Amino acid sequence: MTFEWFWQNNYLQMKKGEWSEATRSAVESVIKRHVLPVFGQVKLSELSKLALQTHLYDVAVKWSESVAKKVRVYVKAALEEAVDQGYLSKDPARKLAIGKTRKPTKRNHTPDELCRLFDGLVGENHLILRIFVMAALRPGEQFALKWSDFRDDTLNVERAVRRVKKGEDRVGDPKTEGSVGKVYLPVSLQTELAHWKEVVRPSDDNEYIFRSRNGTPRDAHNYLRRHLKPLAEKLGVPGLTFQSLRRSFATLMQGKGTPKDAQTQLRHKDILTTLNVYTQPIPASVKHSVEALDAEFLKILGEIGQQPENSVQ
Repeated sequence: MTFEWFWQNNYLQMKKGEWSEATRSAVESVIKRHVLPVFGQVKLSELSKLALQTHLYDVAVKWSESVAKKVRVYVKAALEEAVDQGYLSKDPARKLAIGKTRKPTKRNHTPDELCRLFDGLVGENHLILRIFVMAALRPGEQFALKWSDFRDDTLNVERAVRRVKKGEDRVGDPKTEGSVGKVYLPVSLQTELAHWKEVVRPSDDNEYIFRSRNGTPRDAHNYLRRHLKPLAEKLGVPGLTFQSLRRSFATLMQGKGTPKDAQTQLRHKDILTTLNVYTQPIPASVKHSVEALDAEFLKILGEIGQQPENSVQ
């Protein structure tokens, strides 16, 4: 019995009832990308601790500590199950070490860099970037937004686009239960989004705000690689990722409100232990803080001036 056969036909089947769609997708992605290419066709009985440890060191150096930890946890859990079921007498993944890791990227963007992007991007690209920065959404959440989610001064986050196997439903639950909720939009962004709705004229509010030609949600990774990142580089802002935009919001919100205001907009799970964020109203302090950040951008943009020759399509 190979590791891949056991993983697909035994372990995953046992975990179906325990995991959410988001968890299952995340676990499968890590194993498919970082484990199966190396150990998929190796028999369970031939998996050695040395081989697993050597591979884990490589993952830690090439990718990150976070990825290496996930590989260790998922492989160890699967092989522990193989031991429990009698397929192995001993778990070769026991006591694996992470080793040296690649330093994590902490890239975030300055107000000047973001305003350079705001000033240079036009149309849909401008709106997509503004929502990423001011609403601090994850990419899967943003590209799963429907017009029905836009209500007054908020966006309702209740679904996310996932990377799945062909034939599976791409739209499912957000990353965690704490990710479900509302995010506040500053007045200028409310106006821009309402104007965009007049431009695209959706047939009904069930349509996706940012959709592909066939009406499905955009693929976030393809959009970043083919459109947003190249446009940002043309405007002199290298290293743009969805994570860098979300990190920028958290960094720039410092001093404009309380830490809880930023965490509420980011929907971090650790501050939502007693309240159901799905029904929680947006506190006035969050609105004030996001408006303060938006005002800072608008001030810088006023100094830059609208120069059409600096725009990119």
